[in-house]
Amino acid sequence: MPPDSLRIATDFSVENSKLKDLGLEQYDTVELFAKILLPSTFLLACILQLHYFSEDFLKITDLSNIPIKHECTFGRLKESIWKLQNRLAANELHGENQTTLDKIEKTTVDEPLGGAQQEKSVGGPNKWSLVIDKLASVLLQLLERFHKTQVLAWRVLELHILKIVSTWVIWITLQEVSLMNYPFFILWVFALPYPKLRPHASKICTVWSCVMVICKMMYQLKFVRPHDYSSNCMQGLYQNRTYYHDSLDELLQKSALYVAPVDPADWCGGLQKCGDNVLPCLKNHLSILALMVIEVTVHHHQLFYRTQNQLTPPVTGIIFDTITREHLDDGLLSCIKYFINYSFYKFGLEMCLIMAVNVIKQRMDFYALLHGCWLVYLLHRRRRKAVAEVWPRYCSCLASVMTFQYLLCIGLPPAFCKDYPWRTSRWTIHSNLIKWLYLPDFAKRPDASFLLYDFLLLLFASLQWQVFEDENKACVRIKAGDNVEISRELDPAALSQYSPVPNFIHCRSYLDMAKVVVFGYHFWFVLCLIFVTGTTRINIFCLGYLTACFYFMLFGSSLLLKPVKNVLRLWDYLTAYTALVIVMKNLLAIGACAYLDKLLRNHCWLIQTFGMFCTIPGYDLGKDLGKCELPENEAGVVWDAISFTFLLVQRRIFVSYYFLYVVADLKAAKILASRGAELFEVKLKKVVALRLEEEKKSLQAMRRQMELIKLKQKKLDNLKQMTPSPEETAVDQSAKEQKLLDLEEGGNKENKDKKIWWQPWVNHTSMIRAGSYYLFETDSEEEEEQGQTEKREEESPKKKTAFQLAYEAWMSSSKSALRTRKQDETREQRKKEEEEQLRLAGEVKLEFHEEKGEISVTEENLDEPESIIERIINTVKFTWVFVQALLDDITEALNSLCKNNLDIANVLRIERCMLWREINKGINSKEGNILFSVGHKDIKRAPAIGFKDGNSPWEVGVSKVPVIMTASELLLNRMFHDNELEQSDKFYQSLPRSLKLGFALYNVMVSKSEMLCYFVIILNHMVSASVLTLVLPILIFLWAMLSIPRPTKFFWMMAIVYTEVTVVVKYFAQFGFFPWTTKLYCGINAEEPFVLPNIVGIEKKDGYVHFDLVQLLALFFHRSILKRHGLWDSNGVNVSDSKKRRFSRRQKNQESRGGLQEEEPGSGAWHLFRHHNPSESVFRGRKTVSINRGKTQKNEARKKWRLFRKSPISKKKLLKEKMKQLILKAKKLVIKIVLQIYRPIRQFFYDIIHPEYSPVCDVYALMFLVDVINFIIVIFGYWAFGKHSAAADITESLSEDQVPEAFLVMLLIQFGTMIVDRAIYLRKTMFGKCVFQVVLVFGIHFWMFFILPGVTERRFNRNHVAQLWYLVKCVYFGLSAYQIKCGYPNRVLGNFLTKSYNFVNLFLFQGFRMVPFLTELRAVMDWVWTDTTLSLSSWICVEDLYANVFIMKCLRESEKKYPQPSGQKKKMIVKYGIGGCIVFILVCIVWFPLLLMSLVKSVAGVTNQPLDVSVQITISGYESLFTMSAQQRNLIPFSPAAYNELANQYALHPSAMQFIVNYGPEDIVIAKIKSNASLLWSISPASREAMMDELSSSAAVYVDFHWTILRNASLVKNVEASGKHTVWYKEKEIREQIVQMLNGTRKEPILLPGVVPRYLRATAGSEAKTAHRLQVAHSHKPQDIDKMAFFRNITIKLQQLAINSSSSQVTEWWVIQEWNPTCSGNACSKNMELIIYNDKVSPSSLGFLAGYGIVGLYMSVVLVIGKFIREFFNGISRSIMFEELPNVDRILKLCTDIFLVREIGELEVEEQLFAKLIFLYRSPETMIKWTRESKGQ
Repeated sequence: MPPDSLRIATDFSVENSKLKDLGLEQYDTVELFAKILLPSTFLLACILQLHYFSEDFLKITDLSNIPIKHECTFGRLKESIWKLQNRLAANELHGENQTTLDKIEKTTVDEPLGGAQQEKSVGGPNKWSLVIDKLASVLLQLLERFHKTQVLAWRVLELHILKIVSTWVIWITLQEVSLMNYPFFILWVFALPYPKLRPHASKICTVWSCVMVICKMMYQLKFVRPHDYSSNCMQGLYQNRTYYHDSLDELLQKSALYVAPVDPADWCGGLQKCGDNVLPCLKNHLSILALMVIEVTVHHHQLFYRTQNQLTPPVTGIIFDTITREHLDDGLLSCIKYFINYSFYKFGLEMCLIMAVNVIKQRMDFYALLHGCWLVYLLHRRRRKAVAEVWPRYCSCLASVMTFQYLLCIGLPPAFCKDYPWRTSRWTIHSNLIKWLYLPDFAKRPDASFLLYDFLLLLFASLQWQVFEDENKACVRIKAGDNVEISRELDPAALSQYSPVPNFIHCRSYLDMAKVVVFGYHFWFVLCLIFVTGTTRINIFCLGYLTACFYFMLFGSSLLLKPVKNVLRLWDYLTAYTALVIVMKNLLAIGACAYLDKLLRNHCWLIQTFGMFCTIPGYDLGKDLGKCELPENEAGVVWDAISFTFLLVQRRIFVSYYFLYVVADLKAAKILASRGAELFEVKLKKVVALRLEEEKKSLQAMRRQMELIKLKQKKLDNLKQMTPSPEETAVDQSAKEQKLLDLEEGGNKENKDKKIWWQPWVNHTSMIRAGSYYLFETDSEEEEEQGQTEKREEESPKKKTAFQLAYEAWMSSSKSALRTRKQDETREQRKKEEEEQLRLAGEVKLEFHEEKGEISVTEENLDEPESIIERIINTVKFTWVFVQALLDDITEALNSLCKNNLDIANVLRIERCMLWREINKGINSKEGNILFSVGHKDIKRAPAIGFKDGNSPWEVGVSKVPVIMTASELLLNRMFHDNELEQSDKFYQSLPRSLKLGFALYNVMVSKSEMLCYFVIILNHMVSASVLTLVLPILIFLWAMLSIPRPTKFFWMMAIVYTEVTVVVKYFAQFGFFPWTTKLYCGINAEEPFVLPNIVGIEKKDGYVHFDLVQLLALFFHRSILKRHGLWDSNGVNVSDSKKRRFSRRQKNQESRGGLQEEEPGSGAWHLFRHHNPSESVFRGRKTVSINRGKTQKNEARKKWRLFRKSPISKKKLLKEKMKQLILKAKKLVIKIVLQIYRPIRQFFYDIIHPEYSPVCDVYALMFLVDVINFIIVIFGYWAFGKHSAAADITESLSEDQVPEAFLVMLLIQFGTMIVDRAIYLRKTMFGKCVFQVVLVFGIHFWMFFILPGVTERRFNRNHVAQLWYLVKCVYFGLSAYQIKCGYPNRVLGNFLTKSYNFVNLFLFQGFRMVPFLTELRAVMDWVWTDTTLSLSSWICVEDLYANVFIMKCLRESEKKYPQPSGQKKKMIVKYGIGGCIVFILVCIVWFPLLLMSLVKSVAGVTNQPLDVSVQITISGYESLFTMSAQQRNLIPFSPAAYNELANQYALHPSAMQFIVNYGPEDIVIAKIKSNASLLWSISPASREAMMDELSSSAAVYVDFHWTILRNASLVKNVEASGKHTVWYKEKEIREQIVQMLNGTRKEPILLPGVVPRYLRATAGSEAKTAHRLQVAHSHKPQDIDKMAFFRNITIKLQQLAINSSSSQVTEWWVIQEWNPTCSGNACSKNMELIIYNDKVSPSSLGFLAGYGIVGLYMSVVLVIGKFIREFFNGISRSIMFEELPNVDRILKLCTDIFLVREIGELEVEEQLFAKLIFLYRSPETMIKWTRESKGQ
């Protein structure tokens, strides 16, 4: 092409691209239509809008001419709904009246029904109209809700559209950092703090967005070619040489100047080429335009809506117009709505400070440091008004700094190819430092996303500026309330005058409960959070958190009682410290992010101390870290920010009026600090007195009964001696009897103590068998007294439990159970109403049973049959009722567990309320001024109950109990009533059942908070297993649990302080500069038990103090509970009289001693452990010690002065004197320390062993159960208590008669401790029990934590079985300590399971009796260690009788609790359920052996393939001809294909098939026997000659075929199974051929028919038989013979081989092959094949049963079980007299009386009562009389 043509083509292409830019382009017709379709459609839409809709739209939306609606849509909807609801209510009322009339009409007799039905049809409403009305009502309600939702959505948009628009615009400008986006940023940054700029900002943004869209679209034109004007900065790089070599490589790789050509349009406006799709480039600014449109639409819509509905805009930005400050305390919903309205108004300042911390956390650079300085400055202002004064400057500073930072992000134009001076100067700055300083850089551009966090902070600050201005407006304060802080001098006593908020302490609503949680417990939650913050990060700053946390935890309660300013000052210090830590971490980020490599090389300790690590992404950190490990998990300010947030929230709580109520409650609790202890002591003493009185009465009754029995016996004996003659008159006889009675009455007192029953011929045996009817003549008096007592104790019928309702539904129907439940609820409701009326009226309480008959439940007749639908409905209803009743029962049971605590808590709550009322009246209340109204008089709090001098506790009766009442009695007789308390009680009663259950669980936890602390401490020790945590568990078992009545305040404070010290020690040990904190050390020594960090508990690990935190929480929770229940301080409880006597006696003894004894070391420290108040005792001890020190110093000065006045002494003597004095002082100091430790311990255990009074208990059975559990753990966890026993099997060791030593020692120690404990229990020796407890606690802990880890070579906390054993043993220690504290009972009434009579106790007791040797061992031990007159057999007799009577008592009680109506047949489900199960079990037992033997081998059987198959062939008993075996490869398993072929082969033979189907392919093996014998035929010449002669002369020849099968010894007992088959040949030809073969004249093989059996069966026994079932008839065809023949033909041949040619010695062996009949010739022989069927054997787990066989199982198992069952069925008739007793209460009482008199020591009475028991079982007539039901029953 010529050059001109080329130039013309080029110009044409350029012009063509320009024409395309102008929109001028040539298209085809179809393409042209597609291109103009969219513009034409848009044009058509615009024409339609302008012509048809524009004028009307402008008229409607004209804001200057808005039509006003007189009635809004919402009002019309409400009116329509109201009318429909009234109509529906009227129709329902009409329907109910008509239904009632119909029921009345049904009850009338002989009345025609036609007229009534007509009237009903006429007067009744139309059903379809009712349905339509209901649907219309529902539809209108939906429309109403939709309208409300719509209004709410528009209001929310109106409030937040500005925030949405501004945030979106800023986010877009940060995504596209450019010079043209800078106006957007400046406008909205300054529009937020200055509201006047906001309208202008919206308008300017709209215009500027259009300009940006136009510019971006113009940049897409083809004539704009960026590469034409882009700058290439690489050209002048080496010419200018402005860089140094160190940073040149980095800049070449990362700098925007050198990576690619620089386009100046990108820097100017973010203009880029977008290709064919332009929309992604325009979407950001188009979205800005859309948001502007939405903003205008929202504001116009709201203005239009308010003007049209005549509504005024709200004063503040709220959503719910009707909610103001007055509605805050109305309820939970109103509170939520209020905070939706005014949450930022109330807490905006705190939110701004939190956002500032968030900015620091996200940035951690220079500008974050500026934010931190502002944060510290604002916190320094403290007062809200002071902060409001500087807030405008803060907002202005934020806006200015943000605009400057965005300018830094834009930077210099890169097109100039000029880099920044910090890159070109000689003193180069590291890239990380440039990033931290937020300087512009082409290599590492500043992160513009940081400015989004700054903008959010500015947004919050601008809103808070508006809040500060609104606070000064009266209209806002009226609606939202004021934000004025309370006076810092305000005291809770002034609450009644100044508090604008109601009291919430008593919880009268759900809102009050939320307030209690927030204002009462948030303080402790914040402290827990601070603890987590301090322990999660290991650096020096967190130590301050721990210190503050421990300080506030220890002294927080006392601080809260002080004025608000004191608390705020300390709290502000903590908040400022948190802010300072955040700022310091930000400052240290310079080193962590910019100079980390240098610090790693030289200052590793600095990194570990301050936890320096760069947490912000984007910094280039070196990879070569060296030996210093970076604390990656210890850096960051996340936890600091969380703590800062909650610290601010808690500060607002402190300055709230609500918090003053919490302080007032704490003050009242402090005044009543010992009130709960007094109530507990009163309850305890009253229980002890009642128990002693009851025992005394019981003993006196028995003694009186025995005396009457003796008198009766004496009278009978005298009458026998003075037998009258028949002639004597009845008058003389009656006179004598009267005289005898007078003598008895007169001589009763004289002969009371004499043993008048003893006679030389009377012994123990005759005494216990000398029972007679006179022993039962005095029982009528006791029965009358008992009947009167029972009548007095009759109560109103109780509500049926859930299981009783279920039983009734089971026995009758669900309908009956529902009726019963309704009756119970009606009765309870009526009872509550009557009690309320009586309380209000103040009248005498009426008897409730008078109106029992009035309770009527309108239910249908139960006899009417139910339809299926009704039955289903009733079942569903009953299920719901059953769940409700079950929740009620569980709640009631949980509340009964902590009834005493609940009563005391209620009493203290009432007394705190009384204190509050006195504070309101201006009375300065103290503890002694509290009056609790009891009955009609006020009783002041009396001193604690004590016993009079000279009277032992055993002599205290009910009459001697002082006037002071227990908590339950005070609640029953209360006269103080408060409206708030009553509302609170009603609220708690109205709670749903699930919440009631939750509160019941919480109350149980509160009542057992002491146990919770113990459990957490033990759990912490189990997990840690260190010396640090070992101290507290030992102190628990030897101090806390033994303290009477509860651990002192000193113990709990010591536990708290010790835990805190432990945390600090662990915390310091986590610092990275210690050698044991490295990963290498931890990896090597993590499992070593005796490495120092592991055994001390200071090893480096995650979550090292998690359990310590839980322990601290439990301890402080318990402390708060003690304070709340008045149990923390025991100063108010008076010292008991016995202690006073001991104290006075000790004072007299000290006064009578000499001066040397007065100066005895340690005398002053005695009081340190004696007094309840530790602080007073400490000061008293110090005072006495200081006095003694003063006296000793004066004496020493006098001695020195005398020595100075005397003649001078040598220096050696002076030195000796000084040494003697120092030694004497050291001795005195040691003695003093020892006495200070010894004397309190001795006194502590002395008080335990010799208590003033003790609430005796019997928990031995629980201790025994715990020991049994540990016994089982030792047996089944045997592998955990030895070094190499982890892989051992205890059963294998025992089966080999090898008892492991560790196992034996553990078992013997466990069993020995159980025996010793039982002996101590029976002897009731408190001293022995204390010694045993101390030895066992120290011994077990030393064994488990020091010896066992060394034996097992693994740490205790890695040994889970040992942990479980220790946990169970700790339960034993706790029970043992409780037994020591309460004391042993005076009488041991049998087993602990016999204390209550229910099915649970019955089943457990039966299980206890079924344990082998346990009942016998217990009986013998009890007899050995109990004083008694009974022999061992008599003792066991009493125990057996008592057990049987207890079982009958449980059965009788269950019959009363779950009665069965008379005349009612048993239900089919019961009969089939119980009887069907019994039939199934009996059938299973009968057919058990057959089922077992068949199923064990067929289902669970194990394949038993042979390991070796050997065969042997002999002739006539001579040396065997052939011996060969098949092993390994020659034993070929049967394939499934061969098995199928075999089955097809025998398909027509049922007997064979029956045999084959019992085996699978895996059970069949083919043994291939090789032809040549494995051994030479070594027969002597003489035997050979004899053999030939016998064969020649005999009439027949015998051939024996032997086989032997070897199996796996681990599967079967008989390893070897063998068998033999003999064939008898009479043919002479065969004999001759054999002889010829022996002579050597025959070389051809000899055919022997039917020698080898083809199929063998290997059983589990020692015999292997032929599978004769496969021997079937077949045809004589060769093919059939080859397939079906059972015995196979063989050929034998004697093979000879000469050793050498010169020798005549020949080597011989036999070659035997199987003959194949299908061919002919010598090639028809082959190797023998035996097909062996192997029976399955039972697995090893069932081998002990299968080994007996079917007959053995029938003889040993089935017949024995059948014998027991037959005895049960046959023995019922013989046991009716002793088991079908209607009432066993008298027999049970007789047994308990025997136990009682035995424990008291009345052995003579025991003997007599035993005689009475024996005679009772000997006399059926007396048994019948004694076991009758009483008349009342």
